[in-house]
Amino acid sequence: MLTVGSLFSGCLGLDLGLEATGLYQIAWACESDEACRRVIGRRRPDLTVYPDVLEVGQTGAAAVDVIVGGFPDPARTSPTPAKGWG
Repeated sequence: MLTVGSLFSGCLGLDLGLEATGLYQIAWACESDEACRRVIGRRRPDLTVYPDVLEVGQTGAAAVDVIVGGFPDPARTSPTPAKGWG
């Protein structure tokens, strides 16, 4: 089984899909949104969740085989209001 580090994890949608294959185990996650971290805490109370991507390398996160990253939400990551995808 390959271990996974998850960046920009959201509510663990991608991560849970990977684990459902039986080939991957999520070792840690990183998510800045507090509401998403609360959902992660309910789904996976044992999972280490970093609130800042800079902390992952600075705090001794477990080494992993694979790094995955969620697609950013433009409304939350853009310095100006998002105009949508259209």
